[in-house]
Amino acid sequence: MKKHLLLISLGLLISCLIAYYLIESDADQLEFFTLSTFIYVGTTGVINAYVLYFVTKFLDRFFPWHTQTGTRLLIGVLVDFSLVSFISFLAFYGYHSVELSLDEITEAYQQVFIKFAIVLLMVILLYAVIYFALYSYYMYTNLQIEKVKQDRKQIDLQLTALKNQLSPHFLFNSLNTISSLAYQNTDKAALFIRKLAVMYQYTIKSYHKTLISLAEELDFVNSYVYLISTRFEDKFSININLPKEILQSRIPPLTLQMLIENAVKHNSMNVNQKLEINLYFQNNKICVQNSITQKPLQVSSFQIGLKNINARYLLLAKKGISTTNGANFIVKLPLIQ
Repeated sequence: MKKHLLLISLGLLISCLIAYYLIESDADQLEFFTLSTFIYVGTTGVINAYVLYFVTKFLDRFFPWHTQTGTRLLIGVLVDFSLVSFISFLAFYGYHSVELSLDEITEAYQQVFIKFAIVLLMVILLYAVIYFALYSYYMYTNLQIEKVKQDRKQIDLQLTALKNQLSPHFLFNSLNTISSLAYQNTDKAALFIRKLAVMYQYTIKSYHKTLISLAEELDFVNSYVYLISTRFEDKFSININLPKEILQSRIPPLTLQMLIENAVKHNSMNVNQKLEINLYFQNNKICVQNSITQKPLQVSSFQIGLKNINARYLLLAKKGISTTNGANFIVKLPLIQ
C-alpha cells in the first residue's frame, strides 16, 4: 500500500511540476494550467512512475548494480528516458490530436519538446543516482544483517561443539581413568592429567575462533587420542597420514576430535573388534575413516555432531561435508585455504 501511494504521489508531483515549468516558460504556446490539464498530466505522470518502477525491477534482475554498475546506469538512463519520452509524447499528441495533426504538433511545439527532453533527462539522471544510493544502502544493510546472522549462527554451532566436548559423561570417564592410573602408574596418570588439561585449554581458547590451522587441530587431536588410547589400550588405534603441505590450511575447531569421538561412541571395542581410525588426504579433501564394529547398546545416533560440522563448513567454506557408509565409515572434509 505504501509503495503504491509513493508511486502515485511522486508521479503526480513530478509530472505537474514539469508541466507547470513548461507552461510558464512558453505561455504563448501552451494553455494555462487548468483542472483538466492537471488531471491529464497527473495521470500520465502516474503511468510513467509505474513504468519506471517495473522497468527498474526488470533491469535489476539482468544488470545488477553491484556487478555491472556502469552498464546498469547507462542502460537504465537510456531505457527510462526512451519509455517516458514515448509515453509523454503519446499523451501530448492525444491531448491535441483533435485540433492538430501529428506534423502540426511536431512543428508547433518543437521548442517545448526540446525543453521537455532536457528536463526529463535531468530528472531521469537524478532518479538513477538516488536509486543507486538507496540500492547501495539497502544492499549494505542487508549484508551487515546477514553477517550478524552468520556470526550468531557460528557462535551457536561452536557453543554446541563446546558443550559436547565438556560433557559430564566424557569428564566422568576421564576421572575414572585417572583414578585407576593413580594406583598403577603415577607417571602415566600425571601425563594423562596434563593431556586432559591441554585438551580443555584448547577447547576454551578456540571457542571464539571460527577457523584454526590444521596443525593446531592435530596437536589437540593428539592429546585427545592419548586419553582414548590410555582408556582402551590395544582396542583402539589411529593412523594420521596428512602431508605437511596442508598443515597450514584452515579447519573449524574441534572438527577432527568430534569425528573421532563419534567413532568411539558408536562402535564397540574389544580384543576381537578393534576400532581403527585413519586420517588421510585425498582429492583435495581431508578424510576421516573408521572401521565399523558392533554398535554399543543404548546408544542412539542422531548425527548431531555431523550436522554441526556440516553446518559450520557450509557457513565458512560454502561447501558441505560428504560421508560414505560401507565397509568403513568415511567423512570427507573440504580443504579450506
